[in-house]
Amino acid sequence: GGAAAPALPAVRAKALLLEEGRVFAKSGPVSDHLPQSYEVDIPVAGGAAGAKLEVLLWNVMCRGRAGRAGRAGTALAGQVLTNNGLDLDETPEMYTQRMIDRVLPVVAGWFNAASKSEALPSRFASLQEFPALPLLQDEFLHELRRMAGRPGLALAVSPSGMKGSGESSVLAYCNAWIWDVGDALQPSPILPEGQHAVAGALGLRLRLLDGRLVVLLSVHVPFVDKAAGPRHAEAVRSVRSALQSLRSWSSSLGAVAVVLAGDLNADVRAVAATGGVAADDVLAFDCFEGSATFGGKRITVDACIGRCGCRPRRPTPGCQRPILWARPGGLLERVLGSGAAGRPARVAPQRRGLGDPRSPPLCRPTPAAAAAPGAGRGGRPRRRGRGRAEAEEGAAGQPAGRARCRNERKR
Repeated sequence: GGAAAPALPAVRAKALLLEEGRVFAKSGPVSDHLPQSYEVDIPVAGGAAGAKLEVLLWNVMCRGRAGRAGRAGTALAGQVLTNNGLDLDETPEMYTQRMIDRVLPVVAGWFNAASKSEALPSRFASLQEFPALPLLQDEFLHELRRMAGRPGLALAVSPSGMKGSGESSVLAYCNAWIWDVGDALQPSPILPEGQHAVAGALGLRLRLLDGRLVVLLSVHVPFVDKAAGPRHAEAVRSVRSALQSLRSWSSSLGAVAVVLAGDLNADVRAVAATGGVAADDVLAFDCFEGSATFGGKRITVDACIGRCGCRPRRPTPGCQRPILWARPGGLLERVLGSGAAGRPARVAPQRRGLGDPRSPPLCRPTPAAAAAPGAGRGGRPRRRGRGRAEAEEGAAGQPAGRARCRNERKR
């Protein structure tokens, strides 16, 4: 039969999950972005069933570093630098405390408020600048399941965008999706590859009740310039290019609709204004005015966007780089490539040592994995014949033979 007709999702900003006075507080701030929820309606098409989703969108802010001067001989020489909108300078301990004591309860409360009734929308949390440190991811997921009363919550993360080990691993961040593995839409994580690996995008494939495919994407577009800056037009073009590339990739998988949620580092209204006039080039979007703060000014950079899928002219690669996800009652699985009909091929759970070059780069055992025979301290496989340095490298989520993190990009 022919390909399913594209469908344009309807997007509506629903609510802020925490008042701005608490989020941006001078004492005990939570993030430099507001936590936002959106309603997404995938329309009925040709008698096919639609779907209602709710998306939590939040840049949770990586570890704050501020007050340092630019190095001599660089374009930033003599300038006082910051990587966050609150000019916050955090120790690793302060950062961990903020994530667990202030960020996590907001996410848990949102999931906890969702009824398990099938009549209500499925919930998906799209987080940017989520910690890339495996131990912190472990703790976050464990406490989230407990606080939300949802043992079926799962976590998928994109590769980090920063080099280093030790302290710098606390600085590293990534995009993340959190969802319930029992969801009727059968979410499965997937990662764009090649020319489509833009904006740190991390995808979730959803299968509607009629079999149609929808792709959700958590994105974080690199900062280029502020709204009044000389390179603002370039920043808008960068976002537009990323959206087009991700739409093309999603459509190559057979998606009838694409939903993107994240930090664009540009105003989505300016991005939409540069769009084409073709019917299938429409952006359905919504946003919260002043969703973030930087330099004492409110800026609008976060958005949820719906787009039609489009029929690809030729097939393009699916996902090749590994992503990991946790499921209740089992070990982690690796999604390494595309199986039949574009479905992810799942590899059997591994029990190799963390220093093994074949091991996945971000091990986060579930409670069942921690109690499994052969599990070592913290639920990790016992290491045999490996040196301390190699073991620590593996625990930091960077085993030998895997691609290491790349340079940090932060405004």
